[in-house]
Amino acid sequence: MNKEQERELSLKERWNELKLENQKLRIKDCAELLKVSELELILTDIDSEDPQVIILKEKPSDIIAQVKNLGYVMALSRNEFCVHERKGVYGELSLMGQMGLIAGEDIDLRIFFSEWKYSLAIIEANTDGNTKRSLQFFNKYGTAIHKIHLNNKSDINAFDDLVENFRFTSKIKLVVEQKIKQEIILNNPIQTEVDGFLQAWSELKDTHEFFGLLRKYNINRLQSMKLAEGKFTKRMKVEDIRILLEKASEKEVSIMVFNYNPGIVQIHTGLVHNIKILGPWVNIMDEEFNLHLREDKISQVWWVNKPTIDGDVQSIEVYDEEDELIVQFFGKRKPGSPESEDWRALLASL
Repeated sequence: MNKEQERELSLKERWNELKLENQKLRIKDCAELLKVSELELILTDIDSEDPQVIILKEKPSDIIAQVKNLGYVMALSRNEFCVHERKGVYGELSLMGQMGLIAGEDIDLRIFFSEWKYSLAIIEANTDGNTKRSLQFFNKYGTAIHKIHLNNKSDINAFDDLVENFRFTSKIKLVVEQKIKQEIILNNPIQTEVDGFLQAWSELKDTHEFFGLLRKYNINRLQSMKLAEGKFTKRMKVEDIRILLEKASEKEVSIMVFNYNPGIVQIHTGLVHNIKILGPWVNIMDEEFNLHLREDKISQVWWVNKPTIDGDVQSIEVYDEEDELIVQFFGKRKPGSPESEDWRALLASL
């Protein structure tokens, strides 16, 4: 046994010990405690019979294009402090270079395939005797980007066919890179640049133009919030998020919930009903949609207003201590339509 095999065995043993100590720990929590990536933990089971870990080949976009055949599934995307789970059926994948779009009523995704590296199928026995099946996608650092979980409404035969078509027939070893945290150095714009930035903000025609505006002025998203404070943005309290969700549920206001990580944006559009606070987590626990947000990890909350040709569009943006965007809330709207009065009234009531 070489040193690498010894390390893998040791990691597997430590993971098993953790699971015995606390069966409620999720794999991401175990990975953090063991100071490895989630993918590295999964790969310790690569030669196991249960779970079966199957490495898939080809481009991840080729696999995602076939997911529509699985029928009713659960799509899961997350970042460090927010988990977004939406049940439904995947629609057609549209590709433009390394960018993908699935814009269905159920599953609504904006995909950045340049961040995707490894694709796995995982089959394992559940504690209730059933079999869990999933497709899981990771970046080069072993961080999960997107997961697709099957259920008793899914097409198991289509899953088996997909796995058979994409699996490696020979043994392959995945190399997980170690992420080196780099400090982002931002410019400190002079007043004339700030004036130009705010003027350009006032001339926005579509919310999607905002990304180009940030690039043009070399400003990150949170920096833009601070520069526009009092004109297009306003600071809010952390507790305003749970109040927002509770009022949206109470008044039956349809909202849009955007969850971000570097490889994907996953969106829920519709009503929210069951808002539950469990420890540090603010949760939406509905039949088709679940959200789990770590309230204690929220550093800043901002109200944001963007002008468009359809009128002003307001959102609530939530950031962590690393100045990363965690989650974003809008009122339900379609391009070409004005913002709903229900959403505007809800925000005004905060």
